Amino acid sequence: MENLIDEIDKYYQISKSAKTDWHFFLGLNDYIEFIKSKKEMEPILDQLTKQRKTFEKTLIPIRKKNRLDANIRLERKRDVEYWGDLYRLELVSKIISLNKDYKYSDDEDLNKLQNEMKMIEKDGHPYVGILDKTRYENRANYSSDKDEEIEEFKKKKYEFYANRIHNYLIQQLKLNNIPQKEQEAIMPHFEIKVKDREIWINDYFLSKPYATGINFEFFEYIRNQPKNSKIEKGKLPEALERGIGTTTFSKLLNNLGFTGEITKTFFHKVDKSSLRYRGDKVFIKDIERAGVKIPVLIKQLELAHIKRTG
Repeated sequence: MENLIDEIDKYYQISKSAKTDWHFFLGLNDYIEFIKSKKEMEPILDQLTKQRKTFEKTLIPIRKKNRLDANIRLERKRDVEYWGDLYRLELVSKIISLNKDYKYSDDEDLNKLQNEMKMIEKDGHPYVGILDKTRYENRANYSSDKDEEIEEFKKKKYEFYANRIHNYLIQQLKLNNIPQKEQEAIMPHFEIKVKDREIWINDYFLSKPYATGINFEFFEYIRNQPKNSKIEKGKLPEALERGIGTTTFSKLLNNLGFTGEITKTFFHKVDKSSLRYRGDKVFIKDIERAGVKIPVLIKQLELAHIKRTG
């Protein structure tokens, strides 16, 4: 694994240290082709691709109503997700491959990107002739960042994308080399712990249900079920069913301190008579993908803690 990490880093450093913008993008192309050729990288890359496609599916109904709005949302998401960085490096590879094979896309957007890359390849003068000495000499100072004709392939932007995805891939490779239990111990997470009926989430005191109340009994029943299994009214133990009566599941959770983002962190698909429990331990990367707003969650946990500890 260390040898692979070293090899990947060599490709990254070659691109990073390139003297011209064209050699930088050519280096990115070699980098992305190399990591895609390695079997060890497949699970990591497949996961990123899956995340991208999952998000793109959510845009289908939006795109039908407002194509521009869907495109804006997609672009914003690409700017913050690692799959967005991967997508952009794959785009570099795709465009360089098309140009290399003299294939001209019928797609207007792709065609424009091809022209941008040709401009970069020729240092801003794709049609410069051998005898055109003045323009030839100016090529040495060419910068895609300053070229007004370049909209997508700005070097500084792609340096940022490459740096983010490279660090992420190296981190994942190292993580994959660690036993699962050790991985879970070091990954950022939120975890429920119960002691003397006190419900804690990390270092936040959430609530302390009454010992004889149905709320705590309901919660303990949920925690003892397999993660993500569906809990339904009508399928609970008879005594628990009778104790809950007409109280809704959402009300029971509310009584336990699970409201807002706190509920979304540990439960999903909650309604009056059914829910799914994610488990006592949830990882930040997973709940972020589920739409949980971490800053809001932490604020709600802080308020709950203050309320309990005064």
